[in-house]
Formats: sequence, C-alpha cells, structure tokens
Amino acid sequence: MSGFPDMHDVGDALVRARFGDPVIDVDRMTLTYDRVAGLMHDLKILGAHNVTHGRPRGLTGKGRLQAMESAYEKFRLGGSLPASYEVVYGHAWAPEQRQEAGVTSVPIDRIGRASA
Repeated sequence: MSGFPDMHDVGDALVRARFGDPVIDVDRMTLTYDRVAGLMHDLKILGAHNVTHGRPRGLTGKGRLQAMESAYEKFRLGGSLPASYEVVYGHAWAPEQRQEAGVTSVPIDRIGRASA
C-alpha cells in the first residue's frame, strides 16, 4: 500500500512550516470502467506507478496480472468496475506575504510528513 499523507497531516505540516490560516479540503471521486484494462490505461497516462517501499522491481508476469484482474472483478457493481480516488488541495498564507494579496506555491515534497 502506498503511503499517502492524510489531509490533516498536510494542514499540520503547513502550520509547522509557519504558514498561516491553512484551509485543506478533499474531494472523493469514483470513476467506473467496463474492463480493468481501461483503468490501467488511465493510470498509465496519469503517470501513476507503484512506489511502495520494498516492492519487487521486476516486470509483472502475465499470471500475476490475470490474478489481479480476477481479484478486481469482485468489486464489479452494476456491470462496472469502480476506481475511487481522493484529491487533496488547499491554501495557506506564506509568512512573508500574510498581509499582501499574493500567491506562493510550495512543492508537496517540501511540506514533509509528521513522524509516526
């Protein structure tokens, strides 16, 4: 399982980084597919890939791919396969621009995570 930060962790990280008045929100969405291949195609176009620490680095064999497709079929509802995701977004005031109407962008990898 990939370790994505919780939306609350993003807000907490902004506060620790001295950003002011953070507002974080999340949208949960579900797309549906007729076949697993359609989902996999969309994921590839998005650039999504497995970043799980310690995962095997070799190519996935045909048998493993078929097993995944078979397991995914158990989630089929009303003829469609669901794929759910969350989009976390927010904004906060940068310390040096707190009183100004400006926008500051910070790459997500600079925000960091709380220690578990």
